[in-house]
Amino acid sequence: MNEAVTNSDEACVERLSYLFSTLDHTELQGTKTIGLLEQLADGNIDAYTQIKELLLSDPNELNKLLLAAKQHDADNPESQIFQEISSVLIDIDPSFGEKIRQFEEKYSMSKSLETSYLLSLSGSKIQRE
Repeated sequence: MNEAVTNSDEACVERLSYLFSTLDHTELQGTKTIGLLEQLADGNIDAYTQIKELLLSDPNELNKLLLAAKQHDADNPESQIFQEISSVLIDIDPSFGEKIRQFEEKYSMSKSLETSYLLSLSGSKIQRE
């Protein structure tokens, strides 16, 4: 393992590799993240730093990863992949916390608008409290 990679980083590498193997990769097709995660899973430790830098600098890559995790959890209600990925990312770099919070706000708002729209189409008279 690279000398610059600490024991904490080693644990994050293992967790990321496991979570990547759990996710549906179709949600990540066309992203740089999937290639780096594949390299990491194949033992390329340098990919760890590249993943960190990519996800910190490119909000679209981070959002696609988080969206893939949310989709996995929606398809598998017993799963907590989104929470696990969020935890790993925050362990990698605490600044991910704010980025994840912003993603969750947008995701929740989007789901709320989608639900409101569907309710309006159904003619439902359900009112929000």
